Amino acid sequence: MKNIAFLFVSLFLFSNCTAQRDTKPDTKTQMMKEVTSEASTALIHTVYFWLTDDADDARTKAFEKALEDLSLVPSIDKFYWGVPAATEERGVIDSSYDYAINVFFDSLEDQLAYQVDPLHLKFVKENEAIFKKVIVYDNTYSK
Repeated sequence: MKNIAFLFVSLFLFSNCTAQRDTKPDTKTQMMKEVTSEASTALIHTVYFWLTDDADDARTKAFEKALEDLSLVPSIDKFYWGVPAATEERGVIDSSYDYAINVFFDSLEDQLAYQVDPLHLKFVKENEAIFKKVIVYDNTYSK
């Protein structure tokens, strides 16, 4: 009798868990809702570049010019680029990169427009050969 009662309780719990799982939105739907709701949120697109070892001074200067050209993408609110600062060494500081950009957008829509803008696509195409490594961090910010 105990086995039958245990079986019924187990089946009941299993069926409830399955039913609850079926009512949850799928991951893609949830992500789309989150992206859509953040469309008016200002964000910062930070990119760190490590250049290949064979990037000479002429190529580095050309890369810096390309950064200036990239800053002209119309959907950008503010654009800054630079090299690692000469701050003191601490365990939490990573200054191993060669260049970084901080791109401010008024909305996620502006950032998405930037991603497909011809100036951005040209920048990537003309410079990707000298990228040893690239890391991107996107975060919202309050105005």
